[in-house]
Amino acid sequence: MRRHLPWFLIDLGMAEKGLDCEKAGGTHVWYNRDDVSSGCYHCKVVRAGRLWEGAHVSTDA
Repeated sequence: MRRHLPWFLIDLGMAEKGLDCEKAGGTHVWYNRDDVSSGCYHCKVVRAGRLWEGAHVSTDA
């Protein structure tokens, strides 16, 4: 369900992020948190490094 909601609704707390995409059988989609660490758009995982630089995010609906 979260995949189809606009990001601002998620940020407002309308739908909470999952704990870990990989544990649920999915994959992480990274974004730049602070130029040093990467956060997953879909779950609460944060990792050190610029993982978003190699990510290709599709804008197809």
